[in-house]
Amino acid sequence: SRNDIAIIPAKFRNYKTEANVVYYNNTSDIEKEYKISRDEVNYKEPFLMDAILALAVSKIITNKIDYNLINNFVQDPHKLEEFRDFKNRLWVDDSKATNVDATIQALKIYKKKKIFLILGGDDKNANLTPLFEAMKEYNISLYLIGQNINKLYQLSIEHNIKSVKSYNLKDAVKAIMNTDNFCINSVSLLSPSAGSLDQFSSYKERGEKFKEFVYSSLN
Repeated sequence: SRNDIAIIPAKFRNYKTEANVVYYNNTSDIEKEYKISRDEVNYKEPFLMDAILALAVSKIITNKIDYNLINNFVQDPHKLEEFRDFKNRLWVDDSKATNVDATIQALKIYKKKKIFLILGGDDKNANLTPLFEAMKEYNISLYLIGQNINKLYQLSIEHNIKSVKSYNLKDAVKAIMNTDNFCINSVSLLSPSAGSLDQFSSYKERGEKFKEFVYSSLN
């Protein structure tokens, strides 16, 4: 109705609605519209967008922006969970990324870095070509594990993307650790784009083992 407010991505501008519409292209558009300070929000993309949208809705309903409340929400483990080793190199546990779209979104966050991506598992016969098409835009090396390793290796050849058959997560971590160009300006990302049950009891165990292998490899 005309009393409603809709916050909608600009690409849907041509859809008809009687609501009062605020269109946005990115997070900054919403910040400006509702006078939200990004510096007060303890999130970064892709979670930043969700937080800013939540604050915008709060501003519409209550005319208040509660930064303390939004910052008290805790991010789920194994979803773009960042940690660093003793050389201050960045590792990211994104074990919860069990499909192509999730991995593509993860890659976008680290597009300015050299990416060492651990990929593979039980993909349930999913079409992985869109992921490999997307990876052409990145400076990326693949470390392949799991049930679909041969499928992934063939796709990497077809798309001219450097890959290594690591077979299991422990060996993938060890290989990345020993790579000369893995440094503080790069990132090692576990975003498998596949289920975990071929080698683990759950994505949770896969993520916990990932961190365990990283820290144990430092000794």
